[in-house]
Amino acid sequence: MTGSGKVRMALTAAAAAAVAMTALPANAEIAALGFVGSGTISPGMTLTGGQGPLTWALAGSGVLMAETAQGVVNCEWSGHDTTGALAESTGTFSGYCNTPVGLATVSGIYDRSGEVMKLSGTLGSAITGEFDGECDMAYTAWPPEGFEVHCAIWSLNS
Repeated sequence: MTGSGKVRMALTAAAAAAVAMTALPANAEIAALGFVGSGTISPGMTLTGGQGPLTWALAGSGVLMAETAQGVVNCEWSGHDTTGALAESTGTFSGYCNTPVGLATVSGIYDRSGEVMKLSGTLGSAITGEFDGECDMAYTAWPPEGFEVHCAIWSLNS
């Protein structure tokens, strides 16, 4: 992952947080989290997805920006892809992010189109609230069995 990719990810998370804050009620807090990392897919994806569901796992490090906490985060997530098709799929994911204020659990659903996953889910424990986000993947082999990833999520805590 290049330095410019990491900078782009941090700027994406900050911009998302800034846009989301413009419509918040007075008692709400926004948290933005961005990280970069890598992952694996098993079995590897195919063009048509004929092998059925697959699983994936990722790990990454990045930054949390919130009113109540700022600092480095380390995340590990795993997911289940419904079809394993390269073009698009849907699925669920769960995991955690170790934050400056403790362990935050993560769970949700996603829609994947190519190398872009649109996320929606819930944060629990150390940071609570619903979130939306996006992970951009770059496959590292063919068939896709590994990837590099940039993720940005933003959470409304009220």
